[in-house]
Amino acid sequence: MAVLADNPQVVAVGINCIALENTPAALAHLHSLTALPLVVYPNSGEHYDAVSKTWHHHGEACASLADYLPQWAGGRGEADRRLLPHHAEGHRRA
Repeated sequence: MAVLADNPQVVAVGINCIALENTPAALAHLHSLTALPLVVYPNSGEHYDAVSKTWHHHGEACASLADYLPQWAGGRGEADRRLLPHHAEGHRRA
């Protein structure tokens, strides 16, 4: 990560296509490695079936992106919550 931190063209570090339930641990790990802003673009909360090559929603018990936002943003400050996807519009900013 030092190589990234010393490069003026790198303005953030992120993860993509990750299950919602794995995102908090991944963000915590990245945060321990860098002071750069973190970017995350997780999956929708559905689970992928590689056999049928389809996504499956697990009913009302399935967490959504808005369910995880308070946990992910906690303690990082308003500046790190400036770009939220449209699915999070209903989330109240603290």
